[in-house]
Amino acid sequence: MTDSQAKILISCMRTLIEKVDNLAAKLSPADKLIDVKGICEVTNFKKTEVYQRINRGEIPAQKINGKLHISFNRLQEILPTLK
Repeated sequence: MTDSQAKILISCMRTLIEKVDNLAAKLSPADKLIDVKGICEVTNFKKTEVYQRINRGEIPAQKINGKLHISFNRLQEILPTLK
């Protein structure tokens, strides 16, 4: 790859990252994914309890890029069953 091609590729990647960031900023909180830390903040559960509930299937989290996540909207739906 030539220097010119590398510069073009880097420019395209920066543009793509900027577009993804702009789209993410437009999502409503209900559309966003939250991780285990976020689940703890919403439920007031300790991290170990969150993991236990995920393992039992009470919290339907999905692994994305090696981390567990759930949509904020879905967590709000199941929240009454978690108390």
